[in-house]
Amino acid sequence: MFDTPAQAHQVIEERFAPNMVEMVAGALRPAMVFSVKNDDKLGGSRIGGTPDLPKVIEWPRRPVPDDIDEIAKRAGEPFDADLRRHLAASLPYAFMAQVDLGEAAGLGDVAKPLPDAGRLLFFYDLIAGPFDTGVQSAKVIWDRSPAEALAHAAMPDSLVTAASAYRTMIDDTNRQYGIQPDARPVRRSRAHPMAVLPDRWL
Repeated sequence: MFDTPAQAHQVIEERFAPNMVEMVAGALRPAMVFSVKNDDKLGGSRIGGTPDLPKVIEWPRRPVPDDIDEIAKRAGEPFDADLRRHLAASLPYAFMAQVDLGEAAGLGDVAKPLPDAGRLLFFYDLIAGPFDTGVQSAKVIWDRSPAEALAHAAMPDSLVTAASAYRTMIDDTNRQYGIQPDARPVRRSRAHPMAVLPDRWL
């Protein structure tokens, strides 16, 4: 939201009454955001694409939940049957992002809660996640392997098949409603600090 505290203060002064400026400025919190970069080093930060994994770590799969029927019901008919099949298949998670913790540590106080070495890998079940409030819809891995032990992981075949079917469904829906799809390229990213307002202010 704001690159520096000075920038934040200036914007707040322009938009709030003088007696509210310090209250709003006092609510600012540090945050880490990502901007595009050109290099694609092994273990570097990225959003989308595939993760960098050592041979000893397999692409994680979602475990089959005990309450498949309960989760599937939340999708409503006729989608509950598809969601039930998806949950029973124990498919690999979709890869969302990778954060280079060494790079993040260089940002100072904003990264203090994070480990200072390795990388965080974020995975999510894009199909069932919106209907499941439990912890099984996502997976975070803290990998401390050295960069020389990493390789760009190939997407598992079962995930390729599931992703293709999902894209076909999205394309069909877009055509039905005249929506132009957005291109979603892999974004090689660099972390940098910012100041943001807490959710309750937004």
